[in-house]
Amino acid sequence: MQTIKITNLDNIKAREFLLREDSFFNFELPPYFNFSNLIKKIQKILEEELKNNRIKLEKVIRDFKKIDNSNYKIFINKDGRYSWRQIEIPNPYLYVLLVYKITEKQNWDFLVSKFKEFGKCEKIICSSIPVFDENNSKNKKTQILNWLKNIEKESIKLSLEYDYLIETDISNFYPSIYTHSISWALHGKEIAKKIRGINDSLGNLIDALIQSMRCGETRGIPQGSILFDFISEIILGAIDLKLNEEIKNFDVKILRYRDDYRIFVNEQSTGEKVLKILTKILSEYHLQLNSNKTSFSSDIIKSSFKEAKFSWILKDFNLTLKDLKRDNDLLKYFLRIYEHSIQFPNSGNILTVMSSFYSNFKRIKIKEDPDPEIIISILTEIAINNPKIYPVFAAYISKLLTFIKDDNNKKEIIKKIKKKFSKIPNIGYLEIWLQRISLSFKEDGYTEKLCKLVNNEEIDKLWNFPENIKNIILKNVISKGKKDIKNKLENLIIDRKKLEKIKKKKIIDEREFNVFKSYVS
Repeated sequence: MQTIKITNLDNIKAREFLLREDSFFNFELPPYFNFSNLIKKIQKILEEELKNNRIKLEKVIRDFKKIDNSNYKIFINKDGRYSWRQIEIPNPYLYVLLVYKITEKQNWDFLVSKFKEFGKCEKIICSSIPVFDENNSKNKKTQILNWLKNIEKESIKLSLEYDYLIETDISNFYPSIYTHSISWALHGKEIAKKIRGINDSLGNLIDALIQSMRCGETRGIPQGSILFDFISEIILGAIDLKLNEEIKNFDVKILRYRDDYRIFVNEQSTGEKVLKILTKILSEYHLQLNSNKTSFSSDIIKSSFKEAKFSWILKDFNLTLKDLKRDNDLLKYFLRIYEHSIQFPNSGNILTVMSSFYSNFKRIKIKEDPDPEIIISILTEIAINNPKIYPVFAAYISKLLTFIKDDNNKKEIIKKIKKKFSKIPNIGYLEIWLQRISLSFKEDGYTEKLCKLVNNEEIDKLWNFPENIKNIILKNVISKGKKDIKNKLENLIIDRKKLEKIKKKKIIDEREFNVFKSYVS
């Protein structure tokens, strides 16, 4: 796989990359959700508006700051209890406008020059600049492989040079970002405080456009998009520069992947000094380290892996169809996953293993024992504590339901699953995937807006727009003769033809959720 950092692309290629659907948001949705058509239509409108100088940026930003819910928010439970993460599907108008302004040649050249400056840090290796795969692989797959290559493997190599590894990260990073600090990072704090207008600096423009997505708030940037991952790297790159200058005479090497730091030292006292300096620099950007996730280790090899992954490797849980000599072996396998999930809740390796095994699992024929409802019960308990697995969890349930012949019984099982999950907050993302399971037997009662959109139910808008911009969009996006279509703009994101095809597929295909597979309708 040949990958290129986004900062090595020219402004036109970078624009094309950032306007891809999987750059617009980077979490899995069933394949009948398709934002490409909407993005292209908004892009066409904005190109025309910008070409004819009809966009008054100050007015756009001022008008958007007055309205709430410009972006659509989905809350994802993180631990099966009360911790949650907010991801956002950005307002398409503001997203495309921000991409266009960032990738104007002068602005893009400036950003590239700043990242070249960030890249000169001798003590710090950043491996989280978004990367583009020339073979057009899924963005998420590309970023994961980049992490494995540059963090996990490099960590093991550094065990030859260093005796200790300190792991830490920034607490609640995306929601804590102070939007004004984008300008500080690009232009320097003193200069940024003197130049306040959006036309005075690129940093101020990015800051203002992000605020306009969040009703004028200056705390936090959207999460769940390649674009905002890239913008976060502007702040982190400036922090790298300051940190590198402070530790240039230390015997230390740091691997950074976004807000995660791996600090390699030969003396624990050196590590303590680095943490103290990093804490001070972060405070200047209104950020702080997560003390609960800061740890020292003298076993660099073991610590190079996530603890849950290392434990899984030792247990060797890989399983093929040939290993399943009896139905009970399948039950034992899921009980082992369940036990592991209790020890390491919401660990990424559970997602990895379940995704890898699914292609074998969907060919299994359960005879009499175990009862499929037993496995469904075990998988539900696993999913409650591991929200990362919702899409693959739904896939397993879709297969298990094929062993239950009565559609009413299937509906009852889905209702029981929903009732089980109703005890925890923020399950909209789960509902999206439960709806995908039940398409073939028409189970309704989903409250998540995206689910209602699939059912063509009336909903409040996903995104809010100032009245003048909404009129421009509706005038140019909606075809004539379509006045009776509900939720006109939002309806563009549902591929009805693909939806009808998928309704006939009782079992979820791994290409629908696995980033290492390509979905073809």
